[in-house]
Amino acid sequence: METYEETRIDDDDFSKYLLEGQNCEVLSWNDKVIGVDLPLNVELEVTMTDPGVKGNTASGGDKPATVETGATVIVPLFIQIGEKIVVDTTSGKYVRKVKK
Repeated sequence: METYEETRIDDDDFSKYLLEGQNCEVLSWNDKVIGVDLPLNVELEVTMTDPGVKGNTASGGDKPATVETGATVIVPLFIQIGEKIVVDTTSGKYVRKVKK
């Protein structure tokens, strides 16, 4: 059944990649959400990360970044605050930078 109802959900593994107004499939039972099918990849804006210093690759060239949903994603050093990235919702891993 297809509806366009708004539903409140609790924080769960899937909610860290869910944006307000995003379309997704919801599985519910007894009026309680028990599962959400997200798209395979989502575009999210980086809201917090340390600046990447050129030549600082001793730790593998990656750093943690917080995205607009509050999730933390490991990204390459060249990613900066305000940039959009593509994240795989099944693994939570960085896929690529969104081209402007």
